[in-house]
Parts: sequence; C-alpha cells; structure tokens
Amino acid sequence: MSTQVGNSANMAAQGAGSAGGNKPNIVEVRSLIKHFHREDKTVVPAIDTVDLDVHPGEFVVLLGPSGCGKTTLLRCIAGLEKPDTGSIQIQGKKVFDSDMGLVVPPERRNISMIFQSYALWPHMSAFDNIAYPLQSRNVPKASIAERVHGALKLVGIPELVQQYPAQMSGGQQQRIALARAIVSNDDLVLFDEPLSNVDAKVREQLRIELLEMQRKLGFSALYVTHDQTEAMALAHRVAIIRQGKIVQIGSPRDVYERPSSRYVARFVGTTNELNGSVVSPTGGDGTVRVSTEFGEIVAQSSSTSFKIGDKVAVVIRPERCTLSIAEPTAPIKWSGTIEAALFLGSHTEHVVRIGERTFLEWSVGSELREVGTRVWLAVAPEHVRAVTILDPTEK
Repeated sequence: MSTQVGNSANMAAQGAGSAGGNKPNIVEVRSLIKHFHREDKTVVPAIDTVDLDVHPGEFVVLLGPSGCGKTTLLRCIAGLEKPDTGSIQIQGKKVFDSDMGLVVPPERRNISMIFQSYALWPHMSAFDNIAYPLQSRNVPKASIAERVHGALKLVGIPELVQQYPAQMSGGQQQRIALARAIVSNDDLVLFDEPLSNVDAKVREQLRIELLEMQRKLGFSALYVTHDQTEAMALAHRVAIIRQGKIVQIGSPRDVYERPSSRYVARFVGTTNELNGSVVSPTGGDGTVRVSTEFGEIVAQSSSTSFKIGDKVAVVIRPERCTLSIAEPTAPIKWSGTIEAALFLGSHTEHVVRIGERTFLEWSVGSELREVGTRVWLAVAPEHVRAVTILDPTEK
C-alpha cells in the first residue's frame, strides 16, 4: 500500500538528501546492466553497471544527452524495461533481482510516473484522468473525489476539473499529469523529461511549483532531463550519465564547481579549456601542476592519483574570469584583445583573443569594452581545475 501524504511529509522534514535515520532508501539500484539488441544483431549497452540510491524526501536528477541511458534507467526502475542483470529495491522491497529471477510488475511497485507526452487519456476529463490510478487501486468513491479535488487545488487549476485534454494548453496538461502522479500519495515519483514540451516561461513556473509540491508532500523524485539549467534548479543531487554509466553524482554546486572530468564540466555549464599534461603529481593540498600552451599552471585536481605525463584538461568558468586594462597582480593572468562584446541581459560577455585561443569572460553589471581593446584576463588559482579527459578524441 502507498503511505499517506502525512508520512511522506515527515520524511521531508528530516532534511532533503538525508537517509531518513534508520529508514531504508526509497530506491537502491545495484550493478544494473541493460543491453538492447538491434535487428542487425549488434548489442547496444544502455545501462552499464549502475549503482544508485535515492533517499527519503530527496530529489535526484539524471542528467545527460539523448541516448546516454538515463530514460532506460528510469524505465527499469518503473518496471517498464527488464534489465539483464543486477537488482532494484524500492522502499525496502526487492522489485527486480536477476539472481533470484524476481521481476515485480509496474502496477505492484507503488510508484507514480510522469511521461514527456503527459500520457493523458483524451476521452477522459481532468477529474477522470486524475482519478484513474485511485480507481485501479479500488479506493472508495468518496475518498477519490476528495483527493482529486485536493490534487487539482495543489497544482493550481481546480476550475479545469471537467475539461478534456484537447481543451487545455500544454502547461495545463502538464499540471493534470502532475496531479495524477501525486494523487496516489506514493513515496516515489518518476519524471521522464516532463517539462520539455512547454514554453520557457511556463517551464520556469512549473519548476517552482514542482519544488514547492515536493517540499510539501515529501515524496522522493527521480527526474530525467537533458537540460542543465533544469537539473541545477530542481536537484538535491545530480547524476551525470555518459554511455550508460554514472560518471559523477553530487549536489548541483559540487558537480558545477568540482567536475570530475571534461565531459561533466562541459555538460553542466560553459568552460574555458586548455589541454595539458601533468608535470607534478597530485599533492597533499589537492593541487596538480600542469604544462599548457600558456606555460605551467597550478590547478585544483579532480583526482588524487594524477601522475606525471597524464593528459588532462584545465577548465575555468567564464564567470570566474576578470578583465582589467592594467596588469593585475594575480598569479594566473594572460594578455589579450577583446574580439567581441555582448550584452545578454543578465550579464555581459566578452570574447578575449589570447594567442590562438579565445576565452569567455562573464560579469554582472559591468560595461561593455570596445572591440580591439588590449586587456588582461585573470583568474584566481582556486577557480582553475585540472580534470580527466574521458574521451581523448573529443574536441
């Protein structure tokens, strides 16, 4: 049986991302592998030995490009795909175990799911769409009506109770899908890119509403997206996926400021990059010395085991760079020329030509500098990071 909203809220009150004391994780995935077999008999690895936990009251986002395996992982947890090997546990109960031959069907996993297409029944009113999961669980009619109206109020569209999907905007349909997901009071809600079909303004508003509902109700969420901004806005933790593997998992700030690889650094934001090779191994202070085309740089290390000769990328976020006309005293600085200057509303962007490379500098509230101006670009050492190159062929 699904636990009630009040119980879920108690979980949330203990703090997002905590393991809820002695309470089991809402989701535990262990050594999960899934392959797809094409018609030409080639085998495509979709999930490659994945381990993942979702804690009570936690919002975890699976982030990665199309085809990386994030939706397949979500569907395996939902029971819509059968993995090859590994195990999945939901709320302390095994729902899949390849060694035991156990496969619990989706309807017995006590979860809710929101699809990219919303998956609303076109011949059903908003009320009937939302009531459907309750009816399938034989909830009494009086309780169904109360819970459906409560869910509609929670998503802010009680007036649409008798409307049909064709009479609604995309944002309204998304709210109906969300109401249907939360009406069952399940402790786990799965989201498969649910906001990709609505416009930017509606998407921003729905993110805020979704976070507020998750905070109030306390359900755990596992959310798939390829949108870095969306992931950063919603997640307690972000799992970055590449070719079926989780290559880094952590808080949005952690994966943004301390990426483990060039792949992660690029996927969660914009970077300035220099290729280099390690000239002294990772030290006790967590730094490494790297030889680059601009000379040797001491950078924060993404690995405790970089060795002399290892190929790495040095990454610097544009907002960590500063421009000046006079030569600064900073230890890391280069002279260059303004190649382009852009006002982007929330910030200004300068493109600085330094030798054969261009660097981006972002700042808030600064005036645009003239194209052709000679400037110095500087960055503090703590904002320079040496990261692993997962794919040396990637430019």
